[in-house]
Amino acid sequence: MVHADGTVSVKRQTAKQSIKNGIKHTVTYHPVGKAVVSVTDRLPSLAHGVIDAGASSAKMGAHIGVAVALNEEQAIVDEMIVDTSLALAPETMGLSIVAGAGAVFVHHVAGSWVEKHVDTVADKAIDVVSKAGHKATSAFFSLFS
Repeated sequence: MVHADGTVSVKRQTAKQSIKNGIKHTVTYHPVGKAVVSVTDRLPSLAHGVIDAGASSAKMGAHIGVAVALNEEQAIVDEMIVDTSLALAPETMGLSIVAGAGAVFVHHVAGSWVEKHVDTVADKAIDVVSKAGHKATSAFFSLFS
C-alpha cells in the first residue's frame, strides 16, 4: 500500500490467505465465478439455518414422542387400575372403585409432571447439540475466511 507521503507498507499474509485471495480474485472476474462466490458467501448462514430447523424438528419430534408414550402408558395402567378396582368391588363394597378413581387421578397428575420434566430435559439436550453444531459450523467456515 502506498501512503500519501510516498512510503510503502506491506502486509504479510499466511499461505492460506494468499491462496484464498488468489483464487478469489481469479474467480471473481468470471461471471460463473461471481455466482459461485455469491453462493459461497451465503453458505455459513444457510448451514446455521439448517441446524436451527433441525433442532426445531427434533424438539417437536421429542414432544410428540413423549406425549404418545405417556398416553399409551396411561391407557394401559388406567385399564389395569379400573379392572382391579371393579374386580375387588364386591369384596370391598365398592370402596375399591373410589380408590381406583383416586389412583387414576394421581397417576395422571404424576404422568403430567413427568412429561413436563422429560420435555424440558429433551429441549436442553437438543439445545446443547444445536449449540455444538453451530460452533462446529463456525469453526469450519472460519477456515475459509
